[in-house]
Amino acid sequence: MPLKYELDTISREYIHQIGELDLFELLKEKLTPDEIPPYIEDITGFAWKRIYTTNYDNVIEIARSKKKINSTPIDCTASQYFLEKNNTTSVVHINGILDGVAFPDFATRIKLTKASYLTNTFIESPWYWKFKTDLSIAGCVVIIGYSVYDIDIARILYSDPVLKSRLFFIEVDDIDPVLKRELEQYGTVLNIGVEQFAEIVRQAKHVDRTTKELISFRLEAMPTDSRRPTGDDVLKLLLYGSIEGAALLGQGVQSTPYVVRREVEEAILDRLSEGPCRILLHSDLGNGKSVLAESLKMRLLQQGRTVLHVNASDETLGQDLSVVSRHFVEPIFFIDDVFRFSQTVKVILSEVPRASIVAMTRSSIYELRSYRVAEILGDGYTEYDVNKLTRNDIAAFVKVIDDNGLWADFSNKSQSDEEYFVSKECKGEARNLLVSLFQSPSIREKIIKAFNENPSSESLRIVCITLFLDIAGFNPDIMLVGQLSDIDVFTKRELINNQFSMELIERRHGTIRLKSSIFGEYVLQHVVDVDYVVDLIVNVVKKCENAGRNRLFFELQKELIRFSFIDRIFARRKMGDKYKVIYDRLKELPSMARNPLFWLQFAISRLEDGNYPACEIHFRTAYSHASRKGNFDTFQIDNHYARFLLESRTKDMSYRDDFKVFLEAHALLIKQAVKEEDAYYPFRVASGYLPFFIARGSSYDENQKNVIRKSAEEVISRAKLIPRGTKKHHHVEQCVANLGELLAMLG
Repeated sequence: MPLKYELDTISREYIHQIGELDLFELLKEKLTPDEIPPYIEDITGFAWKRIYTTNYDNVIEIARSKKKINSTPIDCTASQYFLEKNNTTSVVHINGILDGVAFPDFATRIKLTKASYLTNTFIESPWYWKFKTDLSIAGCVVIIGYSVYDIDIARILYSDPVLKSRLFFIEVDDIDPVLKRELEQYGTVLNIGVEQFAEIVRQAKHVDRTTKELISFRLEAMPTDSRRPTGDDVLKLLLYGSIEGAALLGQGVQSTPYVVRREVEEAILDRLSEGPCRILLHSDLGNGKSVLAESLKMRLLQQGRTVLHVNASDETLGQDLSVVSRHFVEPIFFIDDVFRFSQTVKVILSEVPRASIVAMTRSSIYELRSYRVAEILGDGYTEYDVNKLTRNDIAAFVKVIDDNGLWADFSNKSQSDEEYFVSKECKGEARNLLVSLFQSPSIREKIIKAFNENPSSESLRIVCITLFLDIAGFNPDIMLVGQLSDIDVFTKRELINNQFSMELIERRHGTIRLKSSIFGEYVLQHVVDVDYVVDLIVNVVKKCENAGRNRLFFELQKELIRFSFIDRIFARRKMGDKYKVIYDRLKELPSMARNPLFWLQFAISRLEDGNYPACEIHFRTAYSHASRKGNFDTFQIDNHYARFLLESRTKDMSYRDDFKVFLEAHALLIKQAVKEEDAYYPFRVASGYLPFFIARGSSYDENQKNVIRKSAEEVISRAKLIPRGTKKHHHVEQCVANLGELLAMLG
């Protein structure tokens, strides 16, 4: 057969004409090496961190063993996940390895045909994410013998444009010029041949890592110049969350308003000046914790402090901390997500005891996991809730907006009126202020124009799915967005490189992220057609459904069906019952129809809507499906069902079973409080005892009031027994306050 055919075509034809068993025996014979050249031994014997190969043979392992160097062969097509061994180099066979494969497993374990080649197995395996991480953190990536048929490898390389400066292709000296130009899209082509490269490897010497080569951390540095902030800088900051370092530095030098220096910033700087400490910042999306962190970094750099930003790399953490310890005194580490990097924080505090930590998280996540913060940061941490603007913060925001003419129709108001608007109408929160600015005719027109002028529905799909993933709390890579959108972002790379996409999203180390989460929410709620968003959410959930047993897609699907996600997408009060339309369409999916947690989310949506009869039906459906799952823990259903029982009887006086229902709700909540000692949610629901009694208590006799009194006292007693971190949670404190008021009413 002519060599012009691809591997999958040749393999398929061979099986058709001769048979699969013969192909298996042929490969076994031809891919068993008789002799390995010395230059192969030299290259494979180098101290590589990890070796990936698309070859089916075990030449690499044999060559390394001849030099008495240990290797761990990893077969990505195997059903089980192989653990790496300490003090050995893993050799990861992306398309499978013939050694040890029996004929019955040949078709599934060796990827020869296009139907099976690479993507389905590798991308859905843990090794894909390991490969992506390795590419993002490696100081140097060398590819030997790249095949033009490795299109999926090309997609992975393309997904990280930063990789280009660190990626080298070793090719023959007479490389085809077309192939060379193709490879130069991704990295540097060295057409020196394998033997000459082996000579380079032989002469390579170990060099200690410097502070400029840190991988687990980014060493922050002052901008090389400064300039006066412009109106465009301010608009980009407010619209997209983009901060210009030179403008931020120039703000301090030229006294030109740009990034508001909030009062909490001074308090944090004072705390850091007192010596090593641990600080936690939290806010909701769009309320300014990221901007605050960037301003803090700049101020600290101006003071001569060492500032590092934590990246996602556990593998190099120990080495990098050793470098940091040797070169810096009392460094300050900034961490975007204290819970995702919890182990990293613990290692930092252990290895660099004089370090300070400035960790961040979203307030919604902090509410759920606050009990873990003391375990991660230690008991002496200082918490800063940065959701609310102070009076001085509001005045500073008003000045920035005034100076740049962004108030539009509100421009004729006095400064005191503008400050009142921010304080009352915007509830003293930056996110609400930003939304009000987006709604000003000039800015809204600019946003709508950008979307209307975009000619590509595919670009819009990519942007919207990126917005979904950000709101759901995921940090997607480009290939994941491509899979969910049914768009090959490699062959259609212009879709994420055009002006429309680049104004909304940025690419970093192969990931796509929103420049501004609050802007993304606004776009979904006010610019993109609501029916388009509904269809897209349903399609993405279906995509996750069809991905099989992949853990990432399972977790993503679970987040996308949450009522809190749907509610944030649709701003429910302004968009009617679109969330209900989504649940009605999703209930037809096999994984949803009998999923107790799906029916729980549907019930929560009807509870928020005040449709109590429908809500009760969905709760009973959730319990019914849970009962069929054996040991299914119904604690999530119990909590919301107790809330439904109390709220429905508080607000709808047509119910006549209110006292009986109170007893049922109390029993559920006490059961949870005893079982989940570090959880705040039963106390959050028990806060409803006060409004329940105000609505119903006038008709109760003394015995019934006494039961309610004892119930309130029992909840307060349980609150005294929970861990200190949970006890400080505002829902617990509010519950104790409400029940104290209830006891006072009862006398």
